Amino acid sequence: MRDEVPHFGRTMVPGVGTAISDETYQEAISEAGQKAGFDPDAASAVAAIQRTEAPVLLMHGTDDKVVPCWHGVRLHEAARDHSRLVLIPGMGHTTIWCDQKGEVADRACAWFDRHLAGRDSIAR
Repeated sequence: MRDEVPHFGRTMVPGVGTAISDETYQEAISEAGQKAGFDPDAASAVAAIQRTEAPVLLMHGTDDKVVPCWHGVRLHEAARDHSRLVLIPGMGHTTIWCDQKGEVADRACAWFDRHLAGRDSIAR
């Protein structure tokens, strides 16, 4: 959360977002946590993926400017034993949704077939 919020603000609201200092972003995150009753430092995807034993599929476009693909790489590195990282070349945060070649759908379906039906099922 502390890594992505400043990046997201600067990417999605370039004029205003870029004028906000890192310190101000961090103060806002802390205040949001106080108001909402949660610890922003505990709102960590890395900590969450390390706590779970569930298999996790991470699919990320290499050209994602909103949430850069290094976030997906970092998550996978934190849980190599139960995660699978699929980087989709040339795809961004929203273009990956279009999936014109069907690569995202094919890989996701194969992964779900394997993990929902059991390890012995045939992947697509």
